[in-house]
Amino acid sequence: MIANIDNFEGSFCDLLEPGCYFIEKDGVDYIKFTTFEVEDKTLNCKFEVLKSNYTQDEISELVYVVLLKRFCNNFYLNKASYVKFENIKTNETWRHAYFG
Repeated sequence: MIANIDNFEGSFCDLLEPGCYFIEKDGVDYIKFTTFEVEDKTLNCKFEVLKSNYTQDEISELVYVVLLKRFCNNFYLNKASYVKFENIKTNETWRHAYFG
């Protein structure tokens, strides 16, 4: 569990095509999401951890709280029933139900 998740923020950069979501803290990018799209009621999140080592549970928590709830204001809640995570560097994948 992340000690102080309130220190993290979500952001979106549209300078790259098709654009990327980031989780950052103190202006430093910690996780970059190269894919963040819904297909068949599943939100596919392909990501790269840029700073620190996070567990699957910590990454899931950051995505749910920082990106989906706070930054995206639960925009994906009615569009997806599941979130599928894929770590680009390690090829780890996991999936969780999306309850908002």
